[in-house]
Amino acid sequence: AGADIQKILSDADRFANLGMADKAVELIEEAVAKAPESVEARLRLKQMYLDGGLIEKAAAQANALADLY
Repeated sequence: AGADIQKILSDADRFANLGMADKAVELIEEAVAKAPESVEARLRLKQMYLDGGLIEKAAAQANALADLY
């Protein structure tokens, strides 16, 4: 599952770099759904939400990250 998550996150990076933030967020949300314990996926999702001004969603990811620790 770890390799799958890395591939999804890599694909999300490509979309983000192409200015396709919505698609990147969609992929990262998929990664989090598949591996809710993935700190890396949750950190990226939190940052994408922050970048998009989705403060409440970012806060939810921050809380989920805190619960992982």
